[in-house]
Amino acid sequence: MDAVVERRLLLAPVLGLGEVIESDQLKARDFAVPLAGPGEGEAVRYPGPVALGDFDVIFLGDVGIGPGGLSDQQARQIRALVEHQSAGLVFMPGPLGRQMSFYRWKTHEVEDEESETRESIANQHGVAARTLEYANPDVEDWDKLKEGRRLFIPHPLADLLPVVYDTKKPLGDWTRTESRFSLLPEGRLSPLLLLEEDEFANDELWRRLLPGFFWHAGVLRDAPLAGSQILAIHSTRRNRFGFLPLLVTAQTGNGHVLFMGTDSAWRWRRGVEDRYHYAFWGQVVRWMGHKRKLATGRGMRLILTPERPGLKETVKLEAIIGDWAGVGGKDRVIGDIKRPDGTVMSGVGFRQVEGSFGTYEAYVKLERAGDYAIHIYTPDQVKEPDGRR
Repeated sequence: MDAVVERRLLLAPVLGLGEVIESDQLKARDFAVPLAGPGEGEAVRYPGPVALGDFDVIFLGDVGIGPGGLSDQQARQIRALVEHQSAGLVFMPGPLGRQMSFYRWKTHEVEDEESETRESIANQHGVAARTLEYANPDVEDWDKLKEGRRLFIPHPLADLLPVVYDTKKPLGDWTRTESRFSLLPEGRLSPLLLLEEDEFANDELWRRLLPGFFWHAGVLRDAPLAGSQILAIHSTRRNRFGFLPLLVTAQTGNGHVLFMGTDSAWRWRRGVEDRYHYAFWGQVVRWMGHKRKLATGRGMRLILTPERPGLKETVKLEAIIGDWAGVGGKDRVIGDIKRPDGTVMSGVGFRQVEGSFGTYEAYVKLERAGDYAIHIYTPDQVKEPDGRR
């Protein structure tokens, strides 16, 4: 069986790791693009909105938003890739605390205490009301905001975080002794954390044998995202919400996000080389990127929701254009759908999804059982996927 190639992009505050590499998904190696050049505050050098769409999974290391990190537009593009184009996003904060800038994007000064509320301020800046609240934990009553009160405005990318950062511990926390992950029932059942075939051996591996960590991110609890699951918690550290969540997954839009609350997964290589380290990240990449591999063609991908539709069910078709600059939202995206009986539904029009950086969608009802052949194309471009369902 041919191996499917996944593409991963790691954005990290590291010098000298300036290449993006394609590799077999089963190896799941970490690839990095530095977010700072020789000059301090130099602009970020990584693929722009066109090339970025080619990546199935994006790893955000200890980087933030601002000088030496992501720009506002780049962060918005990453969010759009996850929500609209089924990409995966891994948050991996570090001891520099740069991801706390997601909560400190800009400030807002209350001008009218009668009309301004948590919801109105959040809507004004395009963020979720809950994220605005996470960024300002010292606000006791959002219904009684005083004129002149200054608030931190989080970046819209922070809405994708499956955890709530502890603003009182922006640099995280260290322990003198080695700490470990403690798997919850969801983690024991998750294929992401299955590093040994035997269930009991796998639990023992995570509980006692897998090298631990000495630093963890400052988190309060998980965030209420769709399908959110805490897979593993800190073995000893807890707060008023319970033990600290360190491995959390969630679905946001069409894509998936994962929070990894330590920076020590590299220690899993001790004594066993790449056995556990690559197995874990390989499983993460396959889980996050599988929807983008359902149907691909020249410069375009096709995603179906649901993946296994039933008879008489309405299916959402999403065409993702890789070289979006070549279309620019001006050209049409058309689909021809061949039914199981051989008849063809021609000229199905797709509409552009606003703010998605190259996603077009259409809805089709399946009237007959069997295989459907879907041909989607841009009339004036050489981009066309074929998908059979």
